[in-house]
Amino acid sequence: MDLPDENRRLKKVIDWACNGNILKFSSEIGVSQPRISRLFSIDNRNGKYPLISFEILHAVINKFIEVNSEWLLTGKGEMLKKDSEKKTPEGPPQVQSVPELQQMVIDMQKREISRLQNEIDQLKKEQKLPADHPKPTHSKQ
Repeated sequence: MDLPDENRRLKKVIDWACNGNILKFSSEIGVSQPRISRLFSIDNRNGKYPLISFEILHAVINKFIEVNSEWLLTGKGEMLKKDSEKKTPEGPPQVQSVPELQQMVIDMQKREISRLQNEIDQLKKEQKLPADHPKPTHSKQ
């Protein structure tokens, strides 16, 4: 299973900002190292990579203001804003609009849901199940 695009983009930021050092990166953004490392490993409980939380995205965008938030969230544009050479801000960080970031995260999650629904539909086709096949119900005992 390939690393999701969002996680791959975060890895590029880590490589750029901290030469790939996840411990240093996690310290820079104030998020624990295990939470960051987990994003690059398949979760044994569900066999998928974890999604990046809003908290992590917000921390990255506010710490590394040179990073293009639209690129980080959607892949559109370039990783760095134009004329960005420094890795950390001079003075206080420039906080992005929280509602704007939340909407970008919602849009990213909608795309992931759509991708997963397509994957489910494909698996149904492979198993020759009707598209309206009822989902199995599990009774709690």
